[in-house]
Amino acid sequence: MLDSIRQGVSSWAIKILLALLILSFAVWGIGDIFIGAGANPTVASVGDEEVTTDQFIRAYYRDLDSLSRRLGRQVTPDEGRQFGLVNQTLSRILGRRMLDQTTNSYGMSISDDLLRDAVWSTEAFQDATGRFDRNRFFQGLGQLGMSEEEYVATLRQELARDQLLSSISVGAFAPAPLVRPIFEHRREQRVAKIAVVSLADLPDPAAPDEPALVRFHQENEARYMAPEYRAVTYVWIPPDALYDEIEVTEDELRRTYEDRIDSYFTPERRAVEQVIYDSEEAALAARQRIAAGETFDAVAEDSGAFNVGATDLGTVEWNDLPEDLADAIFEISEGEVSEPLSSAFGFHVVRVNSIAPEGTQPLEEVRAGIEDEIRRRRAYDGLEDLVNRLEDEMAGGRTLEDAAVRVNLTPRSVPAIDRLGNDRDANAVQDVPDLQGFIEAAFESQEGIVSDPQEGEDGGLFVLRVDAIAPESVRPLSQIRSVVIEDWARIEKLKAAQDKAEAMLNAVKGGRTLEEVAAEHGARVVESEPLTRTSGRVQAEVSADLVTQLFGLDVGGYATAVTADGEGYAVARLERVIEATPTTEGVVLSQLRDSLNSSVAQDIMQQYQLALERDAGVSVNNRLLESLDLNTLPAVHGGGGGGMPLGGLGF
Repeated sequence: MLDSIRQGVSSWAIKILLALLILSFAVWGIGDIFIGAGANPTVASVGDEEVTTDQFIRAYYRDLDSLSRRLGRQVTPDEGRQFGLVNQTLSRILGRRMLDQTTNSYGMSISDDLLRDAVWSTEAFQDATGRFDRNRFFQGLGQLGMSEEEYVATLRQELARDQLLSSISVGAFAPAPLVRPIFEHRREQRVAKIAVVSLADLPDPAAPDEPALVRFHQENEARYMAPEYRAVTYVWIPPDALYDEIEVTEDELRRTYEDRIDSYFTPERRAVEQVIYDSEEAALAARQRIAAGETFDAVAEDSGAFNVGATDLGTVEWNDLPEDLADAIFEISEGEVSEPLSSAFGFHVVRVNSIAPEGTQPLEEVRAGIEDEIRRRRAYDGLEDLVNRLEDEMAGGRTLEDAAVRVNLTPRSVPAIDRLGNDRDANAVQDVPDLQGFIEAAFESQEGIVSDPQEGEDGGLFVLRVDAIAPESVRPLSQIRSVVIEDWARIEKLKAAQDKAEAMLNAVKGGRTLEEVAAEHGARVVESEPLTRTSGRVQAEVSADLVTQLFGLDVGGYATAVTADGEGYAVARLERVIEATPTTEGVVLSQLRDSLNSSVAQDIMQQYQLALERDAGVSVNNRLLESLDLNTLPAVHGGGGGGMPLGGLGF
C-alpha cells in the first residue's frame, strides 16, 4: 500500500495537483479580516481552525531555511518577504489545513506500520548500506527544526493527503480521439527550398549626409543609451592587512593543537570488495573462484550475486559498515578473502585490499594551517578595530581620504562604474576584490555619504563614498558617430535585401522558378531541414516568422521573411509535407499523452479546489501579516533532537 502511495505521489499528476491546490490560494480574493488580537493573534483561519502567529512564524522560518539551502547562502527574513516567501508559506499552510480537514471528514488514517515504513525508507535517514540510522534521523530533524513528535504527526498528515490526492487523480486521462489529432498536428514536418538574399552580398550604401545621420540617431535613441555611472572613492582593508603585525607563539600553537587533537585523528580505513548471495553455498562457491584469482566483478557477473556492478565498497571506516559485518571485516588481514559472512542482506564474501591504520597527524604537518587560522582570527578582530579608528577620524571632521591616511590605509577611486561593473569604455573595473558586493553598495548609497563598513567575499572590509552620479542618458552622436554610421548602413542594406526578396516573391508568383529568380538576383538557394510548428532556430536562414508562414501554405506556396540571424531575407517555397507517424514516434506520442493527461488532471483539480474554497471558509488577516516584523520576532522554529520513540514506533 505504501509503495503505491509513494509511486502516486512521485508521479506527474500528483505533483501538479498538489502544487495547483496550494498555489491557488495565492491568487484567491481572501478577505482582509481581523481575527484575534491577543499575544498570539490569528493570521488566518480555515473554517473554525486558526493559524496563529507562532504557527506561521514556525513554518516561515522552516521555509526560509529551505530557501537558504537552495541558494547556498543565508537569506534574511526581510529578503524572504521580498522573494514572496510570506505569501507562499501562508498558502502552503492553508492548502494543507484544507486537505487535512477533508481527510478527517472522510475518516482517512495512516497506520503505524505504514508510518514506520515511510520513515525507514526515507533516504536521508539511511546509512551507506541503505538501513535506517537513528542518528541520521535525529540529525535530519534538527535540520528541519522539528521534534520527533512534530515530524511523525506531520508525516502522518502528509501521507493522508497523498492518499486523498491519489484518489482524485485516478482515471484522469485524455480521450484517445483527442491525442492522435494533436500529435499529428504538432509532429507534422515541412521542408522548404529557400533563396537567401545576404547582406554580405549587397554593395555598401553611400555615406549618409549629416541631417540623415542626426535623424537616424534621434529615431533610434534606445540603441545608444549610456547606463547610469557612479564615481566612487573607497578604502579596502584586506583580511591579511594586519598579518605582519601578528605574532603566534609556540605555546599558542601547541595549545590550539592539543585542544583540537580529536580533529586530527583518522580512524583505520580499509579498501574493501565484496559479493553478496542469498545462500551460503553460492557464497562458498564464489569464494573458491576469487581465491583462485578471478576478479570480484567477473564472479559477480555470472554467479547470480546481488551486487553485480557494485562490488567495490571503496575505502570504508568501521562506522560505515553494518554492525553485523563491521567487526568481521576489520579482523580480516590485508589481501585475505573471507569465509562467507552473514548479515541481514545475505551472505558476503569480502576481501580487504589495503589497510590504512589509524593515526593522529603530528603538529608539524598541521602547523601552517593552525598558524594561519590564528592569524586570520586575530586579523578579523584587528580589522574591526581599524574600521573603528577610521570612523572615529571621520567623526572628527576628516574626509574619507584623510581619515584613511591617518590610520595607514590607502584610499582608492573608481572614476565611473555601472551596474554591470564596467567603466565608460565597457571594460570591467579592476582592482576591486569583491566587485559584485562593491557594485551593490555603491548603487545603494547616497551621493556624498560614506557607507557603513561592508564585508567582502575575501573576508576583508570596505567603506565607500559615491562622489558623483551620472544618470542614464543618450550617448551623443559625436561620441559614437562610427557606430551610428555602421548601424545606418546595415539598416539600409536590410531594406535593400527586403526589396530584392519582395521582387523575387512577385516573380515566382508570376510563374518563374525560384532557382531562376535566385540566380538572377545573386541569391543562394538551400533546402531547409524538416521543420515542425515549434521548431526553434534550426538554421540561420529559417526564422520563426518563416516557419509560421510555411505551416499556412499548400505545397508549392511561397513566403518571405527576414532570416533567423538577421543577416538577410529569405524567399521560401514549400516543397513537401511529412505526416507524423505514431508507429515510429511512440515515445513522443506517449509523452504527449502524459502531458494531456496532466492537463485533464489540472482541470479536475481546479474543480475540486473550487469546491473546497466554497465549503472551507478561508480568511486572512492581511494587515497583521503585512505588519509582522520578522526580524524581531522570537525564534520559535527550534526543535528536533533525541527522546524516546514516539508511540512505540521504534524510531
